[in-house]
Amino acid sequence: MTHETISFEKAFERLEQILVMMNEGKTPLEESLTLFEEAEKLIRTCTGKLNQAEQKIDMLIKGRNGEIALDANQKPRLEPYGQGAATPAAAAPYRAPAAQPKPTPASPSMDELPF
Repeated sequence: MTHETISFEKAFERLEQILVMMNEGKTPLEESLTLFEEAEKLIRTCTGKLNQAEQKIDMLIKGRNGEIALDANQKPRLEPYGQGAATPAAAAPYRAPAAQPKPTPASPSMDELPF
């Protein structure tokens, strides 16, 4: 089974297996490199499948006017299947939340070093 045809669940399960094997520290270097390459392909596969699912969900929750229908709390409105927004005016336009400033980290700890 190629990585393109494998299900998300099977790919994720295999990634977990690879992680366990590599974390044990008993895998020879060459095998570790092979596992790492396989993991990279599986990560790309999983990411692609998640992106496809997200796009499909976005399409399903958008109102007829192409905007995401939000409730009074600015969360996507949930409706029974097949009963979209009654009128385009009923769907509030999507507004992204205000950006929060990211805290500036102090000097990195040993756990945060890239090697």
